[in-house]
Amino acid sequence: MTMTCFAASIGQRPARRAARYMCMKADEEVERLCSVLSDCVDVRSAVDAVDRSMRCAGVSEPSSSAEYIVGSVVGANSRSALRSRLDQSIGGSEKELIGNLSMRRIVRREPVQYLVGNWDFHHITLNVRTPILIPRPETEELVELIIKSETVRISQACSFLDIGTGTGAILLAILKQRANATGVGIDINPEAVRLSKENSDLLDLSSRSCFQQISIEEFVPETLFDVVASNPPYIPAKDMQTLEKEVKDHEDANALHGGVDGMDVIRIILQRTFQLLKPGGDLWLEVDPSHPEPIEALCRNDVSLQELTFVEKHDDFRGLARFVHIRRRRGSSRDVSSYR
Repeated sequence: MTMTCFAASIGQRPARRAARYMCMKADEEVERLCSVLSDCVDVRSAVDAVDRSMRCAGVSEPSSSAEYIVGSVVGANSRSALRSRLDQSIGGSEKELIGNLSMRRIVRREPVQYLVGNWDFHHITLNVRTPILIPRPETEELVELIIKSETVRISQACSFLDIGTGTGAILLAILKQRANATGVGIDINPEAVRLSKENSDLLDLSSRSCFQQISIEEFVPETLFDVVASNPPYIPAKDMQTLEKEVKDHEDANALHGGVDGMDVIRIILQRTFQLLKPGGDLWLEVDPSHPEPIEALCRNDVSLQELTFVEKHDDFRGLARFVHIRRRRGSSRDVSSYR
């Protein structure tokens, strides 16, 4: 072993010891939880037992995890519904399922969204499955910005393109709020396309939506869109290893990793905008907080993007620059037919 490798292995030992300790602690909590659950007689005691075990095991957001897991087992699809059933008795099979789901949350750090199988997003409920990206609260803010935008407010029948659609969250949430709107969602992951179609059917939106397995580079629409929206992979390479275990171990890295600076897919979207967006149409992106300034610089200085105007950036609920609004100038000369 070289001195460099030896030094590296020494540096890794504390991390390995910490990981082993956390695994042992999690295993102990699972054993304790199984014992406690066997004595639970109602929903309230089961929630409390799971909550305590998750806290002791260092699980993030233990209370909400406990509520969602127990709620999914007893048929309470919301926190308010769960609170109305706290005194409801639970049987052995329910306690066993609660224990199994809790074990996966505690030991494997599986996201609670995957465990319960669905998640609320901007007034709709979506089915979710690993490894398709779980819709985030920030993306709900993006949907709200799009719905309130001038383009969408003044048009009776907007057309939308959702790039990297995942569960279909952005497109389906917009269509649910705009009765005359139509849209297309694209994704390179076949499971994402299957899931988004499934969600479209569940929400009775299949007649106004279409989902395709195709890359942004290969996609050529029949007509240009009024609005293009995307929550693309935008996490810089240096930040990938700092992600929470729930994200790093269970969600699709291809839907997260945006290259060295996080802008690989963003640059492709900007270059393809003329083939996708009507003159006067809007492009909305969810991005890393480090991205709005370089995106604005690209729109201003890159001659190939001269038909794009950087309108503004918007902060998310944490005060981080998370969204950018770009417009294709009216009177632009290029259109989709020139690329076929």
